[in-house]
Formats: sequence, structure tokens, C-alpha cells
Amino acid sequence: MSRTWNSYDFRNALEEFDLNNFENIFIHSNLSYLGKPQYGLASEIVLDNLEKSLPQNSNLLLPAFTYSFGRGSVFDPKSTENLSEMGALSSLAFKRGYHRSIDPMFSILGLGANVKNLLSLGERSSFGEASTFGKLLSSKTALLLICVGGGSTLLHEIERIEGVSYRFEKKFQGHTVNSYGELTPLDWRSYVRDYDSEVDSTPSFEKLTSYLVSSNTLKIAKLGRGYLGFIDVELLKRDVIDLLSLNPHALIKGSGGKL
Repeated sequence: MSRTWNSYDFRNALEEFDLNNFENIFIHSNLSYLGKPQYGLASEIVLDNLEKSLPQNSNLLLPAFTYSFGRGSVFDPKSTENLSEMGALSSLAFKRGYHRSIDPMFSILGLGANVKNLLSLGERSSFGEASTFGKLLSSKTALLLICVGGGSTLLHEIERIEGVSYRFEKKFQGHTVNSYGELTPLDWRSYVRDYDSEVDSTPSFEKLTSYLVSSNTLKIAKLGRGYLGFIDVELLKRDVIDLLSLNPHALIKGSGGKL
């Protein structure tokens, strides 16, 4: 496997997947595992090619999560504070003016034909049918995973639907900066880990990744020192439900079940 890569290599890897049938492409990435590109910045090479490859009338999405709202920090959707935790790709998308949802905990950046509707929130909750994650699960969505296995925040929406024992809906109170630059109070709900659970509820996706590979739901294309992964979210939901039926703790460190 080559330790260096370039724009041509990325395009070749991306072409192994058919993006044309999907309304949304949701990116999760850890670019450092690809290794250093032969020239240029990895984030620019990746985002440039993704924008050029985006099918007409489709949306490109990246995480812009700010977990600090739950710890009392003010959420300002126009601020880059804490955005660096999501990596260079999300930071670059923000600089390029991607639309950003006003979810104070699981904000998402997006570019595309229907992105404003997709990122609008029907209720004050990070999860649920009216949330962005709920909309992604109910539409033709693909995950593009750059060196991050089979894990995705979308899994928490599937866990909510399935009613797992180790997560629950929790209310948060804090402040956000509105479109006029004014500080305003905000009540928000999210679907969080139960730290009092009898099992270790720390997310762990090794079992899931192995299951997705064995079912051919997770498709892999080698790139640099790492890889691109591709998952049809409809198939992801099917496999996660199947896996949870075998082992209700398959997505956490807690053990139990057949797998």
C-alpha cells in the first residue's frame, strides 16, 4: 500500500462507489490515517473532489458537533469554537460557507440542493423523526467513511428507534446566539448514555464493523495508508437491527448476546 496519495488516487477510490442513487452523502473522517498527500493539503484535496463528484440535486454533509453545550458553553452557529474537534475537513467546509444547522450539540454542515430543509429542525431535539439524523435515515443516504471503521452518529438514532437500555432522552438548558447576534436561552433534548447502566455504555464499533464487512454492507477502497469506506444507510439500519437482536450490547463495550 502506498504511503502517499494524491487527488488522482482519491478520485479513483471514490469512483469504486456509485454515488448517483443517493440524495445525501454524510462524511465521517480521520484524514491523518491516510498519510501525507504528495502535494497540497489533505482536507482541500478531499473536499474539492467531493464537491466535484456530488451528484446533481444531492447534499454533502459533515459533522460540526459541539458537545460543550451540555457542559454550559454558549452555542454560536457562526463561531468556530470547538469545531476543530471535528477535524480539518469540517473546519474547511465551515470556512467555505457551508450551511450549518442550529442544533447546539450535534450541529451538521451541509452543501447542496436541499440542504437547508434537511438541516432545519422540526423540534428542539438532536434525535427523532424531525431531526437531521431522522431525515437522513428516512431518505437515500450514504455514509462515506475515511479511516473510521463502521461507526457513525447515525447509529444513535437507530438505537433510539430500537429503544436500547443504555441510552435515554435527557433535557439540557443553556444559551445560544440567534441570527441577530443576541444571546437567548434554549431548552434542548438529546439521546445520551446512561452512566448508571449496569453495563459499560461506552460506544464501541468493532463488532459492528466486522458484521458490516461480513455482510458486504461496508465496502472498502484502499487509499494511501488507509481507506475509504462506503455504506448505504438503509442497509446499515437493517444490519444494526439484526446485530442488536443477537446482542443488545453490540454497539457498546458492555458484553452479552451471541456476538
